Amino acid sequence: MHLKSLGLKTYNNHFYELSDHDINEINKLVDEKYSTWHWNFGHSPKYSLNNEVKYPGGNIEFSLNVDKGIINEIKFFGDFFGKKDVSNIEDLLKNVMHNESSIKSTLNNIDINDYFLNCNIDILVDGIMGVK
Repeated sequence: MHLKSLGLKTYNNHFYELSDHDINEINKLVDEKYSTWHWNFGHSPKYSLNNEVKYPGGNIEFSLNVDKGIINEIKFFGDFFGKKDVSNIEDLLKNVMHNESSIKSTLNNIDINDYFLNCNIDILVDGIMGVK
């Protein structure tokens, strides 16, 4: 049920119906404050994430530390093959927000197959995000 149609009950048991101005101000707060990344994730506690993904080229183990929603350390381990050193990708992902869109945009111009044979960006991002 919509909040406006319910109204807000005050201590005197009187109902207050939200005005259009009230609703506009609420929507403004939602857009400018409560929908922002900083509000939702900027004060997140530190956490570590370890994950493993099996894919056609082998297994990739992910170990990352995140503080306030930002990856501050990430390491890849496993029995995968690649032509290039994965430390290049680890360095790229440091100081990147731990969310799917930020990770994808950081890796978008990288040929993932050079680092993880028979892998693609979706498999890698899922692993970094903790998806099995």
